[in-house]
Amino acid sequence: MTAERYRSWRDEELTTLRTATPEAPWDAAAELLDELVLSGEYATFLTLVAYGRLG
Repeated sequence: MTAERYRSWRDEELTTLRTATPEAPWDAAAELLDELVLSGEYATFLTLVAYGRLG
């Protein structure tokens, strides 16, 4: 999947999710997913990227 196609898919899904649950932190979730998907490196543990965002 290309980065462009991923972003298009992400935006479509975010629209659906925001309609269903508008109070959820979708922007933060999208940023985290973007970092994982677009980084160019495979994260050994996917949760490690999220740890810095907790708190």
